Amino acid sequence: GNISLFTSAIDISGKLGIFAETNSTAPAGSLKIQPYNSDRNLSIEFQNNGFISASTTAIGNGGSISLNAPETIRLTGQGKIAVETSGSGHAGSIDITTAHLNAQDGVTISAKTTGQGAAGHITVKTQIISLESGSSLQSNTTAQGNAGDITLIATDSLFLTGQKTGIFSSTEDGSTGNAGNIAIDPAIVDIRDGAGIAVNSLGSGTGGNITLSAGNLTLGNNAFISALTRSSSG
Repeated sequence: GNISLFTSAIDISGKLGIFAETNSTAPAGSLKIQPYNSDRNLSIEFQNNGFISASTTAIGNGGSISLNAPETIRLTGQGKIAVETSGSGHAGSIDITTAHLNAQDGVTISAKTTGQGAAGHITVKTQIISLESGSSLQSNTTAQGNAGDITLIATDSLFLTGQKTGIFSSTEDGSTGNAGNIAIDPAIVDIRDGAGIAVNSLGSGTGGNITLSAGNLTLGNNAFISALTRSSSG
């Protein structure tokens, strides 16, 4: 079934998590989180690899995850928001809508496939996106399934700062699926201190594309935008 949570602050720790998953032919349900009552902000704090997941390990398709808040969504700590598949069912999507998305301290937003099914897509609609201190948006395939696309629809700015921080789409060694594409269109893009945007192909599948439209682009202190392939067919 579907899960709808109306709360302004969530703490998730360790093996505890929020999940809508399937290991059968039936599809997983959707998971929606938004602030309580008239609150305008949503805060999710992870500890010890806590998670929010809508995934599939079988034939049934995975569920979708939707985060909505009028003003700010703040994600912190060592944890993951994931739509993933390890079976033949396709993973669902992650959709985030808010005026300001801030992720820090290693939070990962992931769409991944380790099976035949395709990974889900990640879509963020906002004014300002800031990823800091190792936080990332990731789309990845390690198998036959294709990785999903990452789309950032930002009217104002994108800020990336810190090592391992960034937006990444990749195919892993031994995989045959294609990488996803990354599309970003804010007025200002500021990438600093080892953060980056990358599409990498280490398998035989086709590498993804980066489409970046920005009125002002700043790269500072080992920041990067890259598209790498190791295979002649990738």
